[in-house]
Amino acid sequence: MDSDEVSTKKATSQELQYTSVTYWYPIYKSQSLRSEILPLGDDFVKYHTISDEWNNYNEEEDPEAECPDFIELQEKMKEVIDEMGAVFPRTNWSSPRDSQWILKTPSLKCISVEDVFMLLKASTRLSYEFDEWLNQSQVQPAVILRKWYEMEPSMEFRCFVVEGSLVAISQKNCREKYSHLLEQKLILKEHIFDFWKSHIQSSFPLLEYTFDVYLQKKKVITNKIYRVFLVSFGVFGLEDESPCLYEWSDFQHFKNSELDIRFVENDNARLLPSDNIYNSIPADLQTANTEELTSAIKICREQIEKEDLDS
Repeated sequence: MDSDEVSTKKATSQELQYTSVTYWYPIYKSQSLRSEILPLGDDFVKYHTISDEWNNYNEEEDPEAECPDFIELQEKMKEVIDEMGAVFPRTNWSSPRDSQWILKTPSLKCISVEDVFMLLKASTRLSYEFDEWLNQSQVQPAVILRKWYEMEPSMEFRCFVVEGSLVAISQKNCREKYSHLLEQKLILKEHIFDFWKSHIQSSFPLLEYTFDVYLQKKKVITNKIYRVFLVSFGVFGLEDESPCLYEWSDFQHFKNSELDIRFVENDNARLLPSDNIYNSIPADLQTANTEELTSAIKICREQIEKEDLDS
C-alpha cells in the first residue's frame, strides 16, 4: 500500500457494495445499534439529486408539473419514528451531517418525517453519493433510521484494517481530550480487538476497510466491562474519510506490528470547532469569502425588513 495511492484512492464498486448499510446490517444486526432499512425508489433518488427540479419550475411553462410525493415512504417513516421515539437518519454510506444546520439543533436527532426529509434533501454529501456511488455500485438505495441513543462522544472509535489485520484504533472525536480513555487504554484496546476478532475478522469480505464502534458500559459487569456496538463500515483511504488521529500514509508502517491505539493526550491538541458547530451553518457559508458573506447578510436584512413591513 503506497501512500500516494491512498491519498488519491477512489472507492471500487466492491468496496461500495460491502460498506453499504444494506449489505452489512442484516449480517451484523445483533452486534449493531437498532435500525430500520427503508428502500428508496428511483423517483426519490432523482428528487434528491436534481437540485430544485420541482421547487423552481415555472408553472406557466409547464402547468402539468407537480412536486412528487412519497406517501408510502412517509407512512413507513412515521411508523418507525412513532415506535422508536426519535431517530438518527442516514443512507447507504453516510449521515447528512453537513445539513445539520437546517434543524437548528446541535444534533441529527429527528422526531418527525419532516425532519428527516429536510436533512436528506439539504445534504450535498448525500447528493454526491446518490449521483456517483449508486451508479457505480448498483446498490439498492435506502434511508436507514437508527433508533436515537444519547451516545457519549468519548466512547466512539474508528478502527483501521489493513491486509486483513486490525492495525490501529483512534478516538473518533479528535477535538477533545478525555482523561478516562488514557486510564483505560489497555482495556479499551482489548475490548475492541476481541469484538473484531469474534464478529468481523472472518466474515467481512474486504481486506482493507474502516469500521466505527461505540462502547457502552455494562450494567451488570461480567468478564467484560463494556458492550461493543458496530456503528458503520467505511472505505479505507478515501480522501473524505477521516483517518482521525492518523494520516493515511501512517498505515504502511503498521504491517505485522502491535495494534496501535491513539487518544488526544494534549489539552491543546487540535483546537478546532466541534462537528456540531461546523455543521450548524450551510456549506455555502463555510467556504464563502468576505464579499459573498456581506452579500448574504444584506439579502437577509432586506428580507427581514420586508417581512416586518408586511406584518
